[in-house]
Amino acid sequence: MTDTDQTVESAIGPEVHTLLSWRTFYVKIEFEDRLVGGVPATLSSDDREAREKAYQEWVAQQTGEDAPESLVNELAEDPDMPVVEIGPLNAFKRDEDGIYVEARQVKAMLKEAAQRLGIVSRQRGARQVLQHDLHVRDDLDQRTQKLHPYPSKKDADGIDERPISVMTRQGPRTAIKRFEYLEQVQIAFHVKVLKGGVGDNKVTAANLAQMLELGGWLGLGADRSQGAGLFNVVEFYEVD
Repeated sequence: MTDTDQTVESAIGPEVHTLLSWRTFYVKIEFEDRLVGGVPATLSSDDREAREKAYQEWVAQQTGEDAPESLVNELAEDPDMPVVEIGPLNAFKRDEDGIYVEARQVKAMLKEAAQRLGIVSRQRGARQVLQHDLHVRDDLDQRTQKLHPYPSKKDADGIDERPISVMTRQGPRTAIKRFEYLEQVQIAFHVKVLKGGVGDNKVTAANLAQMLELGGWLGLGADRSQGAGLFNVVEFYEVD
């Protein structure tokens, strides 16, 4: 490492870069009802309870009758039997701290709101700022793009299901869509906009406030067309 490299590292630290200048906004949103997971999930082959439930539903679909308990146990215990998926389950992503929402989902919501508000068409260069100079990060750790809800959740509040229409080779069919959901949680995050770059002041604090308000009407997460993911902005201010 050269003397110059050591000087830079001592100034910015080995991981957190502080030579750039940012406008940083703190945002906290609260969901009106449900936040719905949208990550396809399948069963684990070593999940005995899930295997039993899968085979119960599979036998019922094939025969139109409830599966005998003895048959379900036999299928679940057979290591050569494949794992039957219980419909298309949409879940949340998880890490060691529990369920989280990806920051890119918030950024996509902000970009959609800016498009619909006309900010992109009215303000030359705003599209590039939204694409390259605007970033969403966790409110406590600026290095992570995992946004954990408040209160923290290891498991979803529930799993719901509804019928959906699907097109198959045999024609239209009705399937059961299953999804995890959280109820009336909050998510806090920082929106960071590069300061002093080529797009400086192309997206203002007033623009961002509008984007967040419209985003609350558009929703976040899955099943937005069904009214899920709607939220209110409960805190919004620029961080010194």
